[in-house]
Formats: sequence, C-alpha cells, structure tokens
Amino acid sequence: MFLDWQDPNSWQPMLSLLHPTDRALPKFWSAFEQCYEGVVGYHGCRTTDVNEYYRDGLRVADHARTDELARSFFVSNQFPGTTREKVELAIQRIDGFKAPGERRIDDGKCYLALDERSLLRTCGHYMIYGSERILAIANHLGGTNYKDVLKLRGMPTVVVVNLPTRFLTNDLRPNLARKIRQCIVVPYECTVLYITEGCCKLPVVCRRDSWAHRRTLHRCSGPFRTPSAAHES
Repeated sequence: MFLDWQDPNSWQPMLSLLHPTDRALPKFWSAFEQCYEGVVGYHGCRTTDVNEYYRDGLRVADHARTDELARSFFVSNQFPGTTREKVELAIQRIDGFKAPGERRIDDGKCYLALDERSLLRTCGHYMIYGSERILAIANHLGGTNYKDVLKLRGMPTVVVVNLPTRFLTNDLRPNLARKIRQCIVVPYECTVLYITEGCCKLPVVCRRDSWAHRRTLHRCSGPFRTPSAAHES
C-alpha cells in the first residue's frame, strides 16, 4: 500500500498506530514504515508523445540534453529571426555564474509532488509550457512570443508514480515524517516537491481527466522506468 496524501482513507492505517499526543518524528516514521511501501507522487509535464514515458520512463533532468532540444526548437524555420548565438546567450544568462562543470540545483534530479491538488494549483506552468528550463530560455530570448508557441506543443500531462520508500534519500525521510506530523495536526495540501535521484522501475497510473483552463489533462500509468537522462519538466 502507498500513502496517497489527498485520500483520507489512505491515512487510516497509520493513524490507528498513533496517539493524538504523539509528536516525536521517529514515531511518525515508524508508523509510516509499518503501514506503507512508499508514497504516491505526481509529476507535471507537457509531452508531445506520452508513450515515451511508458517506453523510456520518468527520468531525471539532464540540462545538456534539454539545451540541445531548445537549440533545435528555437533555431528553426518556425523562428527565422532566432539564431544559435541568441540561444547560447540565453542559456548563459540562465546559468549565470555557474562554474565550469558545476550542475544547476535541479540538474540530475526529478521532482515529484505528494499532492496533485497543490501541483495543479501552484505548478501549472509545467503542464502549460512544458520544460521549465526551455521556458526560461524562451523568456531570455525576448522579442517573438515564444511562450504562446510552447503552449501549443504537446499535451498537458500528470504522471502518477508509486514511489517506494527505498528511493527516498536519508535527508528526505525526516522531512516526510515532519510533513506527515504537520498534516495530522493541521490537515493541509502538501506543497513540498520531493526530489528523487538515480534510476528506478516504478508502476504508474494512466487516464484522461479535465483540468484547469479547460485543457485536456493526460494522466499516465503503467510500468515505469527511470533511467538517468531526462524527460525534463
């Protein structure tokens, strides 16, 4: 069983092991581990081919690969005034004073929200525009309204993942226990995004649903692999 943050019934097994006066984090983590294999996570994106996620999996971000996608997209007949030099300058502005070989904070990582409601409410730009890095490049290019074109590409998608506890890093476990404790005391939508690194094979869920702004939301499910390159969003 996986803890689904937004499903009250999913909390009952853990609540049955806790006393209303419990506040120590080890108590909450112990109750969580006794009841669940892991947590349900939600990943927002905009993809031109949802089957890539079934075939290749949800993968950690690879900025070098994403930058190549940006170059091929922006330096094209669709944007005749955009040169490779302009795109390179936009990338340099995004990276700022990053030292050679240094990775950006989100490079090599994958972000998952524990609550789909907070993902849709506070992180809708992933479903509207797709990759945040490509959107940032578009913003730095200026001139042509690249953002409008990005909104026309692909399909807004939420990937639903059952994330086993073994893929939660040691620094994330007390953080999760803290959020569980806080939610039990004062129920709320979890707005913290969880970060996973490395490779894993994950089961997922897939269906169509309605979404804000009357756009079509595609929810992915099925066997999931997570190699080391990225479908970044």
